[in-house]
Amino acid sequence: MNRRISIRTTLALTALLILFMGCPESTDFLPAPQNVSLAAEYDGLSMRIVWEPDTINEPDGYIVYFDGQPIDTTRTSGYVHERPTRLGTYQVTEYKGDVESNESDPANNLTIAGDIIPIRDINSKSPNGFGWTRDSGRATSHPMTDSANITPVDFYITNFRSDTTSLPYYIASPNVTQTDSTVVWPLTGTLHTNGFCGPLPFDLGNADTVPDVGYQAFQRIESGKVYCAYTQDGYFALVKIAELDSAAGRIMAQTVFQPVRNLRLFRK
Repeated sequence: MNRRISIRTTLALTALLILFMGCPESTDFLPAPQNVSLAAEYDGLSMRIVWEPDTINEPDGYIVYFDGQPIDTTRTSGYVHERPTRLGTYQVTEYKGDVESNESDPANNLTIAGDIIPIRDINSKSPNGFGWTRDSGRATSHPMTDSANITPVDFYITNFRSDTTSLPYYIASPNVTQTDSTVVWPLTGTLHTNGFCGPLPFDLGNADTVPDVGYQAFQRIESGKVYCAYTQDGYFALVKIAELDSAAGRIMAQTVFQPVRNLRLFRK
């Protein structure tokens, strides 16, 4: 059922409603906005919320909600939430006169935490790379002894030596294998060109915003530290080196993936 606009939104709408004194009389039913989606703005920290306009009922406007609270009104089918202080869930309603529709389906920019996964040095007997599945943000590992597995890899680890036990280790973009003369596996196919920076001054549990510059094709890593990855198709993710075991030639990696392309905000 539709609802009457509540007291919590009345004050926010008063100024805007004055503009609509000449609008048609209110109706008893308005549909919830459809197909709400999110995109990062140019600064990587602001959110653009868009939805399908209601061209049939011609509402007076729309109300944007963030985590259940109204944050603003707009007369168009889009809104920019300027630099929110944290991640959350967005919904939209439309209104006409004093009638407000139900909320739209939610859309959120919440990060996706992955399991702790072992990643073995590129020159080990069973090397494996790491990748994020874009539609779900799921963390996965992929054997790197076969070129058929290279496309979904977003990073691997190496010490740029023919052995697997020497330190330091580096987190590296897949395309680095093309210029690393120590790599023993003949890797061809689509090799992602990604960047890495860090270590960052926070842990996965209290992550903040990540840099927009300073990403390199490979980055020296330390146990217990958190690094940021930026993929060639525009996604940011955090990588924690939960364990670095040079004797075994591997690390244990735990990650957090931001599913909104080009969004640098990770703060909960």
